[in-house]
Amino acid sequence: MCQHFQVEELEDATNGFAERNVIGSGDNGTVYRGLLANNMKVVVKKLPCHSCQPEDSFASQVELTARAKHKRLVKLIGYSTNRTCRLLVSEYIENGNLHKWLHEFQGSLSPLTWPIRLHILHAVANGIAYLYEEVEPKIIHGSIKSRNILLDQQWNPKISDFGLFKLQSSNSSHSMSNFTESNDIYDFGILIMEIISGRIPFPSHHSQPQAYIVDWFKSMISNGKISDLVDPKLPKKPSSIVLKRIILLALWCVDLDMNPKLKMEDVVQMLESSQLLFYVGTTTFRSLPF
Repeated sequence: MCQHFQVEELEDATNGFAERNVIGSGDNGTVYRGLLANNMKVVVKKLPCHSCQPEDSFASQVELTARAKHKRLVKLIGYSTNRTCRLLVSEYIENGNLHKWLHEFQGSLSPLTWPIRLHILHAVANGIAYLYEEVEPKIIHGSIKSRNILLDQQWNPKISDFGLFKLQSSNSSHSMSNFTESNDIYDFGILIMEIISGRIPFPSHHSQPQAYIVDWFKSMISNGKISDLVDPKLPKKPSSIVLKRIILLALWCVDLDMNPKLKMEDVVQMLESSQLLFYVGTTTFRSLPF
C-alpha cells in the first residue's frame, strides 16, 4: 500500500519546504530532501497542482504506479494532496543522479569506470523493460535521461519519475497520449551516447556552442574518429570491439527506421550479447567505418 501523508507531515520533514533542502527543480516541480518522524530519509517532490489530475484521480494513479516494484526503480513510498499542490514521497538514494557524476565531477579521472557504465546501461534497460513487460497497464516513462537515473553507493542505478507523466492532467503539455515505447528507446539511445562520451546531450544556450549529441556521434563516426567518442575522463578505455557494439546499439535506438522495430527486451539482449545480432546486415549501417 502507498502511504497517504498529511501535508503537515511533509512540511515538518522538509523544514517547511526550506530552500536549503532543495535538491532539484524543473518543469515537473521542485524536489526536497526530507526526514520523516521515524528518521527515514526521503525525497519529496512538489508538483504544481494546476498541471495534475483532480485529487481522487491523482491518488488512484499514484496507487497504481506504486505497484511497480523492481530493484532498478526508485521506490514510491507515498503521496499527499491539497488544493495548492500534489506531493510525492520516494526513497532517498545516497549518491545523487548520473548527470552529476558525468558532467559535474571535477576530478581528472571519473569514478564511473567503463564496467560501471556498462552496468548502469544494462540495469536501466532491465528496469525499463520491467515497466513494459511486467506492469499492467505498462508504464511509458517519457523522460529517460541522466537526471532521472539515481545511483547508490555501489553505483547501482535506480530509475526515478516513472509514471510521473500519467499523473499530469490530460490537457497539460506533459500528456502521454503521443508517447510510445519507441520514445523511451530513442531516449535510451541518447543516454548510451551520453554515458560513452561524457557529453551533455542537448546544447544549452548559456554554455559554449556544442552539437546535438546524435549529430556529433554520426559526424565523428563518418570521419573515422570512433575512439574520440569516449569520455576522456575514463580511467581505461573499452576495447574496440565492445565500444563499436555499444555505439551500434545506440545508433539503432535513435535511427528513425530501426527504432520502431525495436523492443526494450531486444535492447537488453543486445547489451548482454557479444554479437551484433540480426541487424548487422541492414543497409542503414553498411557505410559505418567499423
